[in-house]
Amino acid sequence: MKVKFDHVLKIGTSRVFEAISLMVALLQPDAHSGTLDLAPFDDIVNHHQNFIDTFAPHPFFHFNWLEFAIPIAERDSVSVFFDALDALSPTLSLVTFLGSEIDEAEANVALKDITAMENCLKGLKIDPVMALHFSNLKEVFEGFKAIIFEIDAHPAFNLKIAEIKASGQYEEVIASFKEGMLYRHPLSFAQEQMGKPFWNIADYQEYEFLITYFLSPYRLRLMNGEKMIYVHSLLRKNNGEDLNPDVLSERLKIIGDPTRLKILKMLYMKPMYGKEIADALSLTTATVSHHLDALRQQGLINMEQVKQIKYFSTNYQRVRSLQLDLNRYFHMDKEI
Repeated sequence: MKVKFDHVLKIGTSRVFEAISLMVALLQPDAHSGTLDLAPFDDIVNHHQNFIDTFAPHPFFHFNWLEFAIPIAERDSVSVFFDALDALSPTLSLVTFLGSEIDEAEANVALKDITAMENCLKGLKIDPVMALHFSNLKEVFEGFKAIIFEIDAHPAFNLKIAEIKASGQYEEVIASFKEGMLYRHPLSFAQEQMGKPFWNIADYQEYEFLITYFLSPYRLRLMNGEKMIYVHSLLRKNNGEDLNPDVLSERLKIIGDPTRLKILKMLYMKPMYGKEIADALSLTTATVSHHLDALRQQGLINMEQVKQIKYFSTNYQRVRSLQLDLNRYFHMDKEI
Protein backbone atom coordinates (compact mmCIF):
# COMPACT_ATOMS: atom_id res chain seq x y z
CA MET A 1 0.00 0.00 0.00
CA LYS A 2 1.48 3.32 -1.10
CA VAL A 3 1.86 6.14 1.42
CA LYS A 4 -0.55 9.04 0.90
CA PHE A 5 1.61 12.11 1.07
CA ASP A 6 0.46 15.70 0.52
CA HIS A 7 3.65 17.59 1.34
CA VAL A 8 6.45 18.60 -1.02
CA LEU A 9 9.07 15.89 -1.61
CA LYS A 10 12.34 16.50 -3.48
CA ILE A 11 15.11 13.96 -4.14
CA GLY A 12 18.26 14.91 -6.00
CA THR A 13 21.81 16.20 -5.99
CA SER A 14 23.35 19.63 -5.48
CA ARG A 15 26.55 21.08 -6.87
CA VAL A 16 26.32 23.83 -4.25
CA PHE A 17 26.08 21.24 -1.48
CA GLU A 18 29.02 19.29 -2.86
CA ALA A 19 31.18 22.44 -2.87
CA ILE A 20 30.22 23.42 0.68
CA SER A 21 30.67 19.82 1.86
CA LEU A 22 34.21 19.78 0.46
CA MET A 23 34.94 22.99 2.33
CA VAL A 24 33.64 21.34 5.52
CA ALA A 25 35.95 18.38 4.87
CA LEU A 26 38.93 20.73 4.46
CA LEU A 27 38.09 22.24 7.86
CA GLN A 28 38.25 18.79 9.51
CA PRO A 29 40.34 16.51 7.26
CA ASP A 30 40.98 13.87 9.93
CA ALA A 31 37.25 13.22 10.23
CA HIS A 32 37.10 12.30 6.54
CA SER A 33 40.26 10.21 6.39
CA GLY A 34 39.67 6.77 4.94
CA THR A 35 36.77 7.99 2.82
CA LEU A 36 37.91 11.11 0.94
CA ASP A 37 41.18 11.90 -0.80
CA LEU A 38 41.71 15.57 0.03
CA ALA A 39 45.31 15.81 -1.21
CA PRO A 40 44.29 17.31 -4.60
CA PHE A 41 42.85 20.27 -2.72
CA ASP A 42 45.94 21.28 -0.74
CA ASP A 43 46.27 24.37 -2.89
CA ILE A 44 42.83 25.56 -1.76
CA VAL A 45 43.85 25.20 1.88
CA ASN A 46 47.01 27.19 1.19
CA HIS A 47 45.10 29.95 -0.61
CA HIS A 48 42.57 30.30 2.22
CA GLN A 49 44.71 29.52 5.25
CA ASN A 50 43.32 32.42 7.33
CA PHE A 51 39.74 31.25 6.81
CA ILE A 52 40.69 27.63 7.59
CA ASP A 53 42.62 28.65 10.70
CA THR A 54 39.68 30.73 11.95
CA PHE A 55 37.01 28.04 11.72
CA ALA A 56 38.87 24.72 11.89
CA PRO A 57 39.34 24.85 15.71
CA HIS A 58 35.58 25.33 16.25
CA PRO A 59 33.66 22.13 15.34
CA PHE A 60 30.32 23.80 16.10
CA PHE A 61 30.64 25.77 12.86
CA HIS A 62 31.90 23.04 10.53
CA PHE A 63 28.52 21.77 9.39
CA ASN A 64 26.65 25.01 10.06
CA TRP A 65 27.63 26.36 6.66
CA LEU A 66 25.18 23.84 5.24
CA GLU A 67 22.35 25.43 7.24
CA PHE A 68 22.00 28.12 4.56
CA ALA A 69 20.28 25.52 2.40
CA ILE A 70 17.20 26.08 4.56
CA PRO A 71 16.46 29.71 3.59
CA ILE A 72 18.18 29.47 0.17
CA ALA A 73 16.62 27.12 -2.39
CA GLU A 74 19.32 27.27 -5.08
CA ARG A 75 21.10 23.94 -5.49
CA ASP A 76 23.10 24.09 -8.74
CA SER A 77 24.61 27.53 -9.32
CA VAL A 78 27.14 28.80 -6.79
CA SER A 79 26.72 32.34 -8.13
CA VAL A 80 22.94 32.29 -7.71
CA PHE A 81 23.34 30.78 -4.24
CA PHE A 82 25.59 33.62 -3.11
CA ASP A 83 23.31 36.25 -4.63
CA ALA A 84 20.58 34.84 -2.40
CA LEU A 85 22.95 34.80 0.58
CA ASP A 86 23.75 38.48 0.02
CA ALA A 87 20.03 39.22 0.05
CA LEU A 88 19.52 37.71 3.52
CA SER A 89 19.28 40.18 6.39
CA PRO A 90 22.13 40.15 8.94
CA THR A 91 19.61 38.93 11.50
CA LEU A 92 18.47 35.91 9.47
CA SER A 93 22.07 35.18 8.46
CA LEU A 94 23.16 34.99 12.09
CA VAL A 95 20.15 32.88 13.12
CA THR A 96 20.85 30.48 10.26
CA PHE A 97 24.59 30.23 10.86
CA LEU A 98 24.01 29.46 14.52
CA GLY A 99 21.72 26.59 13.55
CA SER A 100 18.59 28.39 14.75
CA GLU A 101 19.85 28.08 18.32
CA ILE A 102 18.71 31.69 18.80
CA ASP A 103 15.66 33.54 17.48
CA GLU A 104 15.60 36.80 15.50
CA ALA A 105 15.08 38.97 18.58
CA GLU A 106 18.16 37.46 20.23
CA ALA A 107 20.11 37.87 17.00
CA ASN A 108 19.22 41.56 16.82
CA VAL A 109 20.55 42.05 20.34
CA ALA A 110 23.75 40.11 19.55
CA LEU A 111 24.43 42.25 16.48
CA LYS A 112 24.45 45.50 18.49
CA ASP A 113 28.10 45.27 19.54
CA ILE A 114 30.92 42.86 20.32
CA THR A 115 30.00 42.56 24.00
CA ALA A 116 26.45 41.55 23.11
CA MET A 117 27.81 39.03 20.59
CA GLU A 118 30.19 37.59 23.18
CA ASN A 119 27.31 37.12 25.63
CA CYS A 120 25.25 35.42 22.92
CA LEU A 121 28.04 32.99 22.07
CA LYS A 122 28.76 32.28 25.73
CA GLY A 123 25.11 31.35 26.17
CA LEU A 124 25.54 28.80 23.39
CA LYS A 125 28.82 27.55 24.93
CA ILE A 126 30.77 28.85 21.93
CA ASP A 127 34.20 30.41 22.36
CA PRO A 128 33.48 34.16 22.69
CA VAL A 129 36.67 34.87 20.75
CA MET A 130 34.51 34.28 17.65
CA ALA A 131 32.47 37.38 18.49
CA LEU A 132 34.91 39.57 16.59
CA HIS A 133 34.22 37.63 13.41
CA PHE A 134 30.47 37.48 13.84
CA SER A 135 30.24 41.19 14.45
CA ASN A 136 31.29 41.54 10.80
CA LEU A 137 29.27 38.88 9.00
CA LYS A 138 29.87 40.48 5.62
CA GLU A 139 33.61 39.85 5.94
CA VAL A 140 33.01 36.27 7.09
CA PHE A 141 30.77 35.61 4.09
CA GLU A 142 33.31 37.12 1.71
CA GLY A 143 35.81 34.51 2.91
CA PHE A 144 33.14 31.82 2.55
CA LYS A 145 32.41 32.93 -1.03
CA ALA A 146 36.07 33.02 -2.02
CA ILE A 147 36.78 29.44 -0.96
CA ILE A 148 33.54 28.06 -2.47
CA PHE A 149 34.11 29.82 -5.81
CA GLU A 150 37.62 28.35 -5.96
CA ILE A 151 36.29 24.88 -5.14
CA ASP A 152 33.60 25.23 -7.80
CA ALA A 153 36.23 25.99 -10.45
CA HIS A 154 38.82 23.46 -9.23
CA PRO A 155 39.73 20.75 -11.79
CA ALA A 156 39.85 17.95 -9.18
CA PHE A 157 36.39 18.89 -7.87
CA ASN A 158 34.87 18.93 -11.34
CA LEU A 159 36.60 15.70 -12.31
CA LYS A 160 35.24 13.87 -9.27
CA ILE A 161 31.69 15.16 -9.82
CA ALA A 162 31.89 14.07 -13.47
CA GLU A 163 33.18 10.61 -12.45
CA ILE A 164 30.34 10.08 -9.98
CA LYS A 165 27.73 11.15 -12.53
CA ALA A 166 29.21 8.90 -15.20
CA SER A 167 29.30 5.92 -12.80
CA GLY A 168 25.59 6.28 -12.11
CA GLN A 169 26.07 6.40 -8.33
CA TYR A 170 23.90 9.47 -7.89
CA GLU A 171 21.05 8.08 -9.99
CA GLU A 172 21.22 4.68 -8.32
CA VAL A 173 20.68 6.16 -4.86
CA ILE A 174 18.00 8.57 -6.11
CA ALA A 175 16.10 5.68 -7.70
CA SER A 176 16.32 3.60 -4.51
CA PHE A 177 15.08 6.52 -2.43
CA LYS A 178 12.12 7.10 -4.74
CA GLU A 179 11.19 3.45 -4.55
CA GLY A 180 11.71 3.30 -0.79
CA MET A 181 9.39 6.22 -0.15
CA LEU A 182 6.52 4.78 -2.17
CA TYR A 183 5.57 2.85 0.95
CA ARG A 184 7.26 4.87 3.67
CA HIS A 185 6.82 8.31 5.16
CA PRO A 186 9.92 10.44 4.31
CA LEU A 187 10.61 11.10 7.99
CA SER A 188 10.66 7.39 8.77
CA PHE A 189 12.81 6.71 5.71
CA ALA A 190 15.33 9.41 6.71
CA GLN A 191 15.61 7.92 10.20
CA GLU A 192 16.46 4.54 8.70
CA GLN A 193 19.16 6.03 6.48
CA MET A 194 20.77 7.82 9.42
CA GLY A 195 20.50 4.74 11.59
CA LYS A 196 19.01 6.53 14.58
CA PRO A 197 15.72 8.04 15.76
CA PHE A 198 14.99 11.76 15.46
CA TRP A 199 14.13 13.36 18.77
CA ASN A 200 12.98 16.55 17.06
CA ILE A 201 9.99 15.46 14.97
CA ALA A 202 7.59 17.85 13.24
CA ASP A 203 4.99 17.76 10.51
CA TYR A 204 7.18 19.40 7.90
CA GLN A 205 5.67 20.96 4.81
CA GLU A 206 8.66 20.07 2.66
CA TYR A 207 11.08 17.15 2.67
CA GLU A 208 14.28 17.22 0.62
CA PHE A 209 16.79 14.40 0.19
CA LEU A 210 20.21 15.39 -1.17
CA ILE A 211 22.82 12.85 -2.27
CA THR A 212 26.44 13.98 -1.80
CA TYR A 213 29.94 12.61 -2.15
CA PHE A 214 32.11 15.17 -0.38
CA LEU A 215 30.21 15.01 2.91
CA SER A 216 31.27 11.36 3.28
CA PRO A 217 31.23 9.60 5.65
CA TYR A 218 28.64 11.82 7.37
CA ARG A 219 24.88 11.87 7.01
CA LEU A 220 22.94 14.66 8.63
CA ARG A 221 19.61 16.42 8.90
CA LEU A 222 18.89 20.14 8.60
CA MET A 223 15.52 21.60 9.54
CA ASN A 224 13.35 24.45 10.64
CA GLY A 225 9.67 24.33 11.54
CA GLU A 226 8.52 23.86 7.94
CA LYS A 227 11.33 22.11 6.07
CA MET A 228 13.59 19.11 6.61
CA ILE A 229 16.66 18.34 4.50
CA TYR A 230 18.32 14.94 4.83
CA VAL A 231 21.86 14.89 3.41
CA HIS A 232 23.03 11.43 2.39
CA SER A 233 26.70 10.67 1.75
CA LEU A 234 27.70 8.06 -0.80
CA LEU A 235 30.54 6.62 1.27
CA ARG A 236 30.54 5.20 4.79
CA LYS A 237 33.35 4.07 7.06
CA ASN A 238 33.66 0.40 7.86
CA ASN A 239 33.08 0.09 11.61
CA GLY A 240 35.20 -3.08 11.68
CA GLU A 241 32.94 -4.87 14.18
CA ASP A 242 33.38 -8.62 14.37
CA LEU A 243 30.43 -10.96 14.00
CA ASN A 244 29.16 -12.18 17.35
CA PRO A 245 27.14 -15.39 16.74
CA ASP A 246 25.79 -15.50 20.31
CA VAL A 247 24.29 -12.04 20.02
CA LEU A 248 23.01 -12.88 16.54
CA SER A 249 21.29 -15.98 17.86
CA GLU A 250 19.60 -14.10 20.70
CA ARG A 251 18.29 -11.41 18.35
CA LEU A 252 16.92 -14.02 15.97
CA LYS A 253 15.12 -15.72 18.86
CA ILE A 254 13.47 -12.44 19.82
CA ILE A 255 12.07 -11.77 16.36
CA GLY A 256 11.12 -15.42 15.92
CA ASP A 257 7.79 -14.52 17.54
CA PRO A 258 5.31 -13.46 14.79
CA THR A 259 3.72 -10.78 16.96
CA ARG A 260 7.07 -9.14 17.58
CA LEU A 261 7.79 -9.22 13.87
CA LYS A 262 4.50 -7.44 13.23
CA ILE A 263 5.29 -4.83 15.88
CA LEU A 264 8.78 -4.30 14.47
CA LYS A 265 7.30 -3.79 10.99
CA MET A 266 4.68 -1.33 12.28
CA LEU A 267 7.33 0.70 14.10
CA TYR A 268 9.44 0.59 10.94
CA MET A 269 6.69 2.57 9.21
CA LYS A 270 6.23 5.22 11.92
CA PRO A 271 6.66 5.82 15.68
CA MET A 272 3.70 4.52 17.76
CA TYR A 273 2.67 4.31 21.41
CA GLY A 274 1.62 1.17 23.29
CA LYS A 275 -2.18 1.51 23.15
CA GLU A 276 -2.02 2.39 19.47
CA ILE A 277 -0.09 -0.82 18.80
CA ALA A 278 -2.44 -2.84 20.99
CA ASP A 279 -5.54 -1.55 19.16
CA ALA A 280 -4.00 -2.24 15.74
CA LEU A 281 -3.18 -5.85 16.70
CA SER A 282 -6.25 -6.46 18.89
CA LEU A 283 -4.06 -7.26 21.89
CA THR A 284 -4.04 -6.08 25.49
CA THR A 285 -1.63 -3.30 26.41
CA ALA A 286 0.02 -5.68 28.89
CA THR A 287 0.80 -8.17 26.11
CA VAL A 288 2.15 -5.42 23.89
CA SER A 289 4.31 -4.09 26.74
CA HIS A 290 5.81 -7.58 27.19
CA HIS A 291 6.75 -7.74 23.49
CA LEU A 292 8.11 -4.18 23.51
CA ASP A 293 10.31 -4.96 26.52
CA ALA A 294 11.74 -8.00 24.74
CA LEU A 295 12.52 -5.98 21.62
CA ARG A 296 14.08 -3.16 23.66
CA GLN A 297 16.33 -5.60 25.54
CA GLN A 298 17.95 -6.51 22.22
CA GLY A 299 18.14 -2.88 21.16
CA LEU A 300 15.83 -3.44 18.19
CA ILE A 301 13.51 -0.55 19.08
CA ASN A 302 13.89 2.91 20.60
CA MET A 303 11.65 4.63 23.13
CA GLU A 304 11.06 8.37 23.49
CA GLN A 305 8.76 9.88 26.11
CA VAL A 306 6.80 12.96 25.06
CA LYS A 307 4.99 14.33 28.12
CA GLN A 308 3.12 11.29 29.48
CA ILE A 309 3.23 9.17 26.32
CA LYS A 310 5.99 6.72 25.39
CA TYR A 311 6.60 6.47 21.65
CA PHE A 312 8.40 3.48 20.16
CA SER A 313 10.25 3.27 16.86
CA THR A 314 12.45 0.75 15.09
CA ASN A 315 16.17 1.04 15.75
CA TYR A 316 17.08 0.97 12.08
CA GLN A 317 20.80 0.67 12.74
CA ARG A 318 20.40 -2.44 14.90
CA VAL A 319 17.94 -4.06 12.50
CA ARG A 320 20.27 -3.40 9.60
CA SER A 321 23.17 -4.75 11.68
CA LEU A 322 21.17 -7.90 12.27
CA GLN A 323 20.59 -8.30 8.54
CA LEU A 324 24.25 -7.74 7.75
CA ASP A 325 25.45 -10.08 10.50
CA LEU A 326 23.19 -12.85 9.22
CA ASN A 327 24.47 -12.35 5.69
CA ARG A 328 28.09 -12.33 6.89
CA TYR A 329 27.46 -15.49 8.90
CA PHE A 330 26.37 -17.38 5.78
CA HIS A 331 29.40 -16.14 3.84
CA MET A 332 32.11 -16.77 6.42
CA ASP A 333 34.81 -19.17 5.23
CA LYS A 334 35.67 -20.58 8.62
CA GLU A 335 33.37 -22.48 10.94
CA ILE A 336 32.06 -20.81 14.08
